[in-house]
Amino acid sequence: MDRLFPSWLARVERHERRAVVLACLCNLVLYASYYILRPVRDTMATVFGSGELQNLFTGTFIATMIASPIFAVIASRVKIRHLVPGVFWFLILGILLFDLVLKDRTDNLWIAGSYYVWFSTINLFLVSVFWSLMVDTFTAAQATRLFGFIAFGQEIGAILGPVLTRTLVKYLQLGGLLLLAAA
Repeated sequence: MDRLFPSWLARVERHERRAVVLACLCNLVLYASYYILRPVRDTMATVFGSGELQNLFTGTFIATMIASPIFAVIASRVKIRHLVPGVFWFLILGILLFDLVLKDRTDNLWIAGSYYVWFSTINLFLVSVFWSLMVDTFTAAQATRLFGFIAFGQEIGAILGPVLTRTLVKYLQLGGLLLLAAA
């Protein structure tokens, strides 16, 4: 374990190691999933064509304006240890639902538009919920030392997600990519 955290990389105390590794892995998985789901979202936009992108952006804006206060109310009443799993379960269930709905209907404008707006809206909350958990987990002094290493997971996920997508799309197709991101 000492080799995982050389002093030049991050000064991680023995009692912090488990939390830091889990946080880094969570960030990696979060961003790898995002970079698997984003090309699916962009594919849904092609159903509309470039002339209709403004409508998708407007739909995302409206959905965000509706979802933000709802999320704020929920977040103010639910402890973070319950909120985080709830948000991630909401994401996973949404992905599974879209996997079922998209089967052989990827050209349906309502389904494609719904996925585009849903994913564009939910991804805004995922990142903020993750870092809210980190702020609640670590002290300010720990954050100064550890958040860089935790963010390293994000960078690896941002590399791994597109590599997985490009490598596996021909085998898994759209539905398989959704399931991979949900996993």
